[in-house]
Amino acid sequence: MKEITKLTVPIVGLRWNEHRLGMSTEDFLKNIKVGDQIIFKAEPDGEYLRVVTAYWHHTFAGKVEEYASLLMHILLNKYNKLKGVVAAEPFTYSYLVDVEFHKGDLDGFDDYMEKTQLPNLIIDRNLCLLPPDWENSFQVLYEEIEELMDEIHKNVSGQPDSTKSKLKELAMDRMVELMTEFRDNDYRTLCVEDPVHFIYMSHYISEWGKLPEIANNYKDQIDALKKIVKDIRHERAHSYENGTAGRVYDAMEMYVKTKFYEKGGTLEKFWAQRFPETPDVDELKVLKRELTTWLNKIGKSAYTTIYKKGDRLEWARILQHGKYTRKKLYQILSHLELAIYVEEQIKGMGCSRSEVVEKMKYMFVDGNAEKYLDEIKGKKDTVIVKITNEWIRGGRLFSENAHRDLWKILHDAKIYRASESNWNQQVK
Repeated sequence: MKEITKLTVPIVGLRWNEHRLGMSTEDFLKNIKVGDQIIFKAEPDGEYLRVVTAYWHHTFAGKVEEYASLLMHILLNKYNKLKGVVAAEPFTYSYLVDVEFHKGDLDGFDDYMEKTQLPNLIIDRNLCLLPPDWENSFQVLYEEIEELMDEIHKNVSGQPDSTKSKLKELAMDRMVELMTEFRDNDYRTLCVEDPVHFIYMSHYISEWGKLPEIANNYKDQIDALKKIVKDIRHERAHSYENGTAGRVYDAMEMYVKTKFYEKGGTLEKFWAQRFPETPDVDELKVLKRELTTWLNKIGKSAYTTIYKKGDRLEWARILQHGKYTRKKLYQILSHLELAIYVEEQIKGMGCSRSEVVEKMKYMFVDGNAEKYLDEIKGKKDTVIVKITNEWIRGGRLFSENAHRDLWKILHDAKIYRASESNWNQQVK
């Protein structure tokens, strides 16, 4: 018979959905009692995120906090129906539910994360930014906690006679130190792996507290660990309300904007690969369309209707709950920064190639303006003047149009940057 274990998840989203409650959040929570049954159901909430909704007496009763929804989805894929019971007296705007399931049902989390694929990358994966040192340090911290937890778990299971000495060796005090560090660094990342790691760790700590051999010998440490878990759980349940998610994204954005533009960095190497010669505005518009389409696949209209409108918290939510590994998260941010850069370049480049051709084709014999633009593309001002004079002498460009009219079109399109007087002195 499979061993039953338990997961404690916060239920939030009540104040934003009082129209579904049919009453105020405060009045609703007065009705919720410890031991009440809660039923869970996965439902779509936009293309970029699937949420898990709680039902109490067959009516809407909130949503599983986003950081726990991924694990709940894995469980819902294994069970036709998922039930839980209210675990404690409700907080001001949320409450906790214990969900029972078979041990081992969440073992596939790492495989699940790896299967979450990005669209085909526009920036080569070897050029995309890698996670910063502080995120890598966080990962190392988690791995150390996980190893220590596994050792403690193994040594308390079925070995009551030797538990006390072995736990001393494994240093419960060290566990408190590591979990304190985890709490203090937990909100420096939006990677969905990190809150999931927290769920695993809080589950272990809850289970240890029920074992007499631990509870009796290490009560102070267990109490301290439970307090840390409670602090993290409370902060995460209100991470968007209290602005924590926004501050996290600010830190990530600052890192990306610094590293992306470094000499020999992502932008410089990508630009050299994509554009062997200086690109014109039409080429940049093609790249912009590619990037916009790519980013909108991360979440429904995520770039055009969320990031561009300045809803950075919603953009942070998309990133955090997109089920991406740490490396993939920074691949997304690399593409976002490139899109921002390309837009700025387009704004400073004036007319598109087709518009320039249309304006100047009457100046050329047989309207051959496109070939002229091909020859001067990406050239220095002095070279453009030389090519222009060759076209005049060769009878392909009407000399009467080759001064102010041609200069103004090229200057407005940011193709020729020197002054009109400079142009007139050199074009003969």
